[in-house]
Amino acid sequence: MTLEEIKDGLKNFQCTKNRLDIIKNNNLTIIDSVYNASIDSMTAALNILGRYKSRRVAILGDMFEMGEFAEFGHRQVGKAALNNVDILIAIGKDSEFIEKELKENNMNPDNLYHFETKEEAIEKLDDIIKQNDTILVKASRGMHLEKVVEHHNK
Repeated sequence: MTLEEIKDGLKNFQCTKNRLDIIKNNNLTIIDSVYNASIDSMTAALNILGRYKSRRVAILGDMFEMGEFAEFGHRQVGKAALNNVDILIAIGKDSEFIEKELKENNMNPDNLYHFETKEEAIEKLDDIIKQNDTILVKASRGMHLEKVVEHHNK
């Protein structure tokens, strides 16, 4: 492969949709990572969010197929979120443990939100999200949080 072919390949490279896909729209930066979630991928995505200088909003849904480790896993994500988010919006049953972990570690409760469904969250997002926010959206695929991304990418 020549250097020219490599340059052309990199120039035409496109990330796989919904995997740390960065979208800039309407004075927002959205990190769309709704394709799948594990403790490691959630932690990595939160560390990326933490590098941004703007207000950092994490919209995190449940990680599926964790069985008896669901609480532990979601609390681990909460620990990873501690220094990387300014606002947490947790969606789903198990994601409540993310919120609880942040609350127990003295994050301002006014910056913590929990919704059972994505529809409930979408109804409130316009009241929570502000201009110039950086928003990470991440969950297991079955949460269908692409609807949250679509809401802010219209």
